[in-house]
Amino acid sequence: MFGLSAAMFEAVTVANGHIDQKGFDTYRLMRLSETPAIEVHLIASDAAPTGVGEIATAPIGAAVCNALFAATGRRVRTLPLVPA
Repeated sequence: MFGLSAAMFEAVTVANGHIDQKGFDTYRLMRLSETPAIEVHLIASDAAPTGVGEIATAPIGAAVCNALFAATGRRVRTLPLVPA
């Protein structure tokens, strides 16, 4: 959700040398009602536990942009996708 929120909404803007966003009331994050359904599957394994979520943070923006291209034929090359 961290990477998807960044790709969809998150932006820091500057005006007159100062950052416009002063807190979470002015910094747009993905809301719980906007998140896709999340399924968790536990798989029995003898392997040592490792992190699995962090690896998807970086490429999610590109994946969403490629999905939009596949659906519309239009390339999107600017993030966030939803402007303020």
